[in-house]
Amino acid sequence: MNEFKIKRALERNRKDGGSFILARRLSRVGGGENLLIMNYIESLIVDRTVGKKPEQYEKIIELDYDDEYLNGLSTKILYGHYRPQYGKEISHNSVKSLVRAEVNKWLVSFDDVANTFGMGIVDIELVSEQIKGKCSHCEDAHETNYVAFAALVSIPEHIVLDDPHEEPIVAFLRQHNLDLITDFYNREGIYVFNLEESNIPEGTSLDVENWRTYVSIPKAKVFAQYI
Repeated sequence: MNEFKIKRALERNRKDGGSFILARRLSRVGGGENLLIMNYIESLIVDRTVGKKPEQYEKIIELDYDDEYLNGLSTKILYGHYRPQYGKEISHNSVKSLVRAEVNKWLVSFDDVANTFGMGIVDIELVSEQIKGKCSHCEDAHETNYVAFAALVSIPEHIVLDDPHEEPIVAFLRQHNLDLITDFYNREGIYVFNLEESNIPEGTSLDVENWRTYVSIPKAKVFAQYI
């Protein structure tokens, strides 16, 4: 899918008033509030956990990061962007440094309200310039500290991102010293993965040496402009 078709799809979503990422205002235990950004599935996780003790949570199955799981991963090129949590006063350059530091670390995503899957960025190419994005409720574009990227990603083979009309994958860095829900509520930001690159010759094995040959950075820029 080329940039023109992607932009047309995103414009259609915007005219319909749709936004795949939302923000919910949550009260902190020690006082004050957080504005947590999330997707629809994560909003259901909030409904099931907010205000409850861990022993009251409905069970969420977290994967085992073992050899069997690793053998089921596929390597793909994904386009997306990283956005810090609201209220994080962090520069665009600092966000880029944060993203680079999280390469080759486990990210986790909620597959549904009861299951997760893990994925990891193997290599990444960042869009250097600051992105001007259009919120679903804004007529004019405005600067953000979001960082757009193309990434070589290890991800379960059954996960497919081939339609910009569909909800993107939202993932975050997994801090294994925390339980999953505590990690979710305290994450620094989210990765939004919108689309996988399909213009790759059949039979090509992607790796850190060749993947940039098939990257179209303008695609990453287009997605990050519709926030």
